[in-house]
Amino acid sequence: QGPEEYIEPTDFAVFDEEVIIYDQFRSDMKYYDLEGKLKYQKRTPFLFLNFFMFDSNHYIFQMPGTGNGHLRTIANSYVFESDSSFVLTGMAFSRDDARINDIISNNFYFYNNKAFYNQPYSDTIYSIAPDHKIQIEYIIDFHDKKMPSDMLLKSNEEEFYSLLKTGRYANFTGNYVLTKDYLYFHYSLGGLLHRCFYSKKTKKLITGNGFMNDINFIFPLDIVLTAVDNNVLVGYMQSYYIGENFERNTREEWVKQLGEKYVQIAENIKKEDNPIILFFKFKEF
Repeated sequence: QGPEEYIEPTDFAVFDEEVIIYDQFRSDMKYYDLEGKLKYQKRTPFLFLNFFMFDSNHYIFQMPGTGNGHLRTIANSYVFESDSSFVLTGMAFSRDDARINDIISNNFYFYNNKAFYNQPYSDTIYSIAPDHKIQIEYIIDFHDKKMPSDMLLKSNEEEFYSLLKTGRYANFTGNYVLTKDYLYFHYSLGGLLHRCFYSKKTKKLITGNGFMNDINFIFPLDIVLTAVDNNVLVGYMQSYYIGENFERNTREEWVKQLGEKYVQIAENIKKEDNPIILFFKFKEF
């Protein structure tokens, strides 16, 4: 509760040698130096879930809900922009109350000084440039598995969720990550999560509901959040998962399956440890 503390952070950015943390509970942004010392803080006149910075005087925000009813200009906008004083400079992607909008996902992404956005239950990923220009970047085409547009109306909500369970139609979850040469995303079909890897160079797509990597038994490809240079995906996993997994077999059985080296790695991870950051490098295809 102290002046230099935060209660409910929902997003952060590192920009111009500052760490900016947004505290949604207090509706303020706290600016720290790289040593963690609070420099100053600003109250925000609106609510949002995620934000990015094109530059020190150009912010862009995403708000999936309807928490800004007190500001008529952005009350129904999913995305809006402001300067560093939070004076609004633009808004886009109006909310359609007749449409199902209840999904919250990683549908707001920042890459190569562009913001990328996918509306809930939409198959289209848009880009937003610093000059406010919006254009379509990717369309996830499910062909005959695409949900009919009229099923996205709230009047058909019960039937919509029923159809998703049957596997008749696919659902793009809005979770995606961009790298220099690849697009990673996933979608659900009949209760199964399918991961997809698209090569921008070769136009090839690899998809499936399970992928093996070199150390998959210990560190599976699970939660992917972002990417770094050289086409490397960044994700994480909880430490307790490893301990619980290894309790299913004896040490001798795991050594036989994985080898002594990887078993020793797993043994050094405690259930109460912090989450483990994982880096997955693409193999070219």
